[in-house]
Amino acid sequence: MRVWSDDDNWSLPSEEFTCTPENPVVIQAARNMTLTLLVVLADGTPFACEATLIREAGTQAAWRREVLFDGISATRVRGVPPEGNLSLRVRKAALGYVAQTHAIARADISEGRTLVITLKKGTIREEGFLEVDFSNLGWLVTRIQFAPPGKLMGGSDLPVKVSQTLWRSKPWPVGQYIVRIYGRGYWESGLVEIRPNETTTVIADSYLPASISVTVLDEDGKPLPGAVLRIATTEYISFHFRPMPQAGVTALADSLGNAELAGLRAGDHKFQVAAEGYEPQEISVPLADGEQRGGIRVFLARALGSIEVKLVGMREGHTYFLILSQPGPASVMKVAKNVPAVTTYDRLAFRDYSVAVAAGRGGPVVTARITLSAEQPHACVELDVSDLKERQ
Repeated sequence: MRVWSDDDNWSLPSEEFTCTPENPVVIQAARNMTLTLLVVLADGTPFACEATLIREAGTQAAWRREVLFDGISATRVRGVPPEGNLSLRVRKAALGYVAQTHAIARADISEGRTLVITLKKGTIREEGFLEVDFSNLGWLVTRIQFAPPGKLMGGSDLPVKVSQTLWRSKPWPVGQYIVRIYGRGYWESGLVEIRPNETTTVIADSYLPASISVTVLDEDGKPLPGAVLRIATTEYISFHFRPMPQAGVTALADSLGNAELAGLRAGDHKFQVAAEGYEPQEISVPLADGEQRGGIRVFLARALGSIEVKLVGMREGHTYFLILSQPGPASVMKVAKNVPAVTTYDRLAFRDYSVAVAAGRGGPVVTARITLSAEQPHACVELDVSDLKERQ
C-alpha cells in the first residue's frame, strides 16, 4: 500500500509498504515547512512570474508545487517537505531572460527567513517587443502576421480580438520584419526593426496599393491553371497540399493562367512563379504608388529532374511509407504509403531534396539527401530498411 497526507502541515513517506496482521507497520509523519521566496531580476527588481518548486527523488519529481510571484512582495509556500533537495524552475517572462532552474540548499531554509532568487540574464538571444496600432485602418482586422524579409515562416501569425485597435507581441528576437495585417482589407509595412529591450511601434498608415498581374504559360504558350504567384522568399513552394491564396502574398492562376497580387506598397519587388512539374522562375518588378502592372507573361520550362528510390531489406508483411521533401518549413512534396521496392519521382525541379522512409506505423526513419541540377538531372538512392521496425 501507499499512503499520503492531505494536510499541508505534514508529510508521509512516499515508498510502498507491505502490512500484514503479523507485521504491523508504523509510519512516521514529518512536519512540513513554510518556504518564503522572492524572485528578482539581476538589478534587484522584484519579478512577477510563474514557477514550479520541486523536490527531487531520484529521477522522478516526488513533490511539486506551482508558485505565482506578484512582482511586489515575497511569496510563502506552505507544505514544503522537510527532506530532499529543492529546485525552483522559473519560466521565461522577461526581456533578456530565459527559462532557468535554481537549486535551493536545505541548509538555507528556515522559518521566517526569505530566500532571494536572482535570475541570470540569458545569452541565447536578445529580444524586444513589436506593437502595432491599426486604429486608422477603418476596417475589421482579424489577424496580424510578421516575418523576416524574404520569409513567410520564422515570425508570428496571431488572431486579433474584434475590440482591439492596438496589438502587442510577446518578447521576440531582434531583427528586421515585415508586418502584414489581414481582415476585410490588407495592409503591409515596410521594413520594421525590433531592437533589444525596446518596444517598436508600427502605426498602420494609408498608402496607394499597387498590384501586379501575370499570365503563367508553359513552353508551348498554353496556360497553367493553378500556378502560383508569390512574393519571393527563401522557402520553396510545396504542391503536396493545394496552395492557398493569401492577400498580398500568394495568388493562384485561373483557367487562363492569370494571377494577380494586390495591396502592395510601392518599391522594388521580387516574385516567384511556380507550377507543379515545372522549373520555377523569379521576376523583379518595380512598382509605383497605386500602379497596376499587367501584361507580364511568364513561360515555365518543363522540369526534367528525377529520383529513383530503392528500398533494400524490406520485411515480408511490413508496410513502409516514403516522404519526398525539400529543405525548409512546410516543404513536404509527396507522401506514399505501402510503397514497392522501387519508386520513381519524375518531373522534379533542379534543387535539393530529402527522401525519408519509415515503417508503416511510424518509428525510426532512414533518410538521404539528393541534389538535382542541369549537370546531374537524375539520381538513384538505395535505403537500407532492414532495421526498421513498426511502432508497437
